[in-house]
Amino acid sequence: MTDTSQAAACPNDSSPAARDKAAAGTPLFALGQVLATPGALELLETHQLTALPFVLRHVSGDWGDICAEDRQSNADAL
Repeated sequence: MTDTSQAAACPNDSSPAARDKAAAGTPLFALGQVLATPGALELLETHQLTALPFVLRHVSGDWGDICAEDRQSNADAL
């Protein structure tokens, strides 16, 4: 996952509203139940990190390093 100081909008959604929401860190969708795999929890603990910054990036449309097909699937889901 790349480190960015500001969440980026999904490049497949170039509408001004989507860009403004992502830039402001505004959630693009409502979160349901948030779960983490044991491996993710282990990495967080090993590096003394909390999950919240990663969840906030995700909900604001910063999908991290994913393939174009997954990026498009996320944009379609929004």
